[in-house]
Amino acid sequence: TGKLKKNPARPVDVLLEPEPPKEQLSHFYTFEEILRRYLHDQQRWLSYNHMHNVEKHLKGFLKYLRANEVKSIYSVSESSLLKYRDYLWEEFTQHRADSLVVKSQIERLRCVVRLFRYCFKEAILKQDPSKNLGWRQHYKDIREKAKSLPKQPEPVQNLTYLDNLKLKFIKYELTKGKSPYTMEHYRKSVDVFFGFLKEKGKISKNRAGLR
Repeated sequence: TGKLKKNPARPVDVLLEPEPPKEQLSHFYTFEEILRRYLHDQQRWLSYNHMHNVEKHLKGFLKYLRANEVKSIYSVSESSLLKYRDYLWEEFTQHRADSLVVKSQIERLRCVVRLFRYCFKEAILKQDPSKNLGWRQHYKDIREKAKSLPKQPEPVQNLTYLDNLKLKFIKYELTKGKSPYTMEHYRKSVDVFFGFLKEKGKISKNRAGLR
């Protein structure tokens, strides 16, 4: 058997669990202030695209809190977080238009957990309500439960060749973390270009039908 010339784990420092804050910060942080402060802290570790996804997930969580009359981060309890993850799952199983697939649910919940760890570490919160909720087991459970769900029926659509081409392009660009403003600009630009081709007779009638 071969031997390693170097121990790859030697330079790795294992971070200890942060000590509970001795004193809670006196400043009352709004949702917007906490999000801004957290994202600024994460800039050191995350790429631009990843930061965009984290911001999107956390804004979705804060939107849920407001809709359920949770007026501040200080009011979030273990029960609030359990209700939120149940809400994400129910939205998915009922095939709501804006629901998140299991992978995206897990990504969003991980962002939420990291946010509360940060708030605890920075003494914004005296306790971390996400600490004892068995997140790893929950992620494993919903992956397994998703396998047993009936497949969602495909919607009946009469999409043309160009419609499908535009959808593939938009989906590809969305995976790169483009902003909603940029994506709307792309959609309009593609429609203008396809309209130009159709006007010039560069597209056969059976492939037309732009939206």
